[in-house]
Amino acid sequence: MVQVSRPYERDINRIKLKDMLKLKTLITEADAKLEKAIKDIQKKTDANDHTEAVLVLAKFLKDNKSVKLLDAINDIHQIEGNMPPQLAQYRNEITTKLLELAKNKYDANTYMRINSAF
Repeated sequence: MVQVSRPYERDINRIKLKDMLKLKTLITEADAKLEKAIKDIQKKTDANDHTEAVLVLAKFLKDNKSVKLLDAINDIHQIEGNMPPQLAQYRNEITTKLLELAKNKYDANTYMRINSAF
């Protein structure tokens, strides 16, 4: 049996390798962003800055509506000089919604790591 040379096979393999390297880079970058978000949430929670911690999650999940709402909550908190109970309750509702989004988007282990950061 005669083996037929296919000059384009090497190009196909090279393209596949490039695509795999790009994918690996994207995954590594995504993992780094996740780790940074978790660390930021932990730091802000430990500093008793709960609204900012939730804001980190909202930005990480790219939930623009929640980002705007949390910015407004921060503004009211600053104006009032304290966190009114109704406002804290509303922030908690936003937190619950964001954690549900994270639960649906990520595997159980990743979700638990995000949830545990609070």
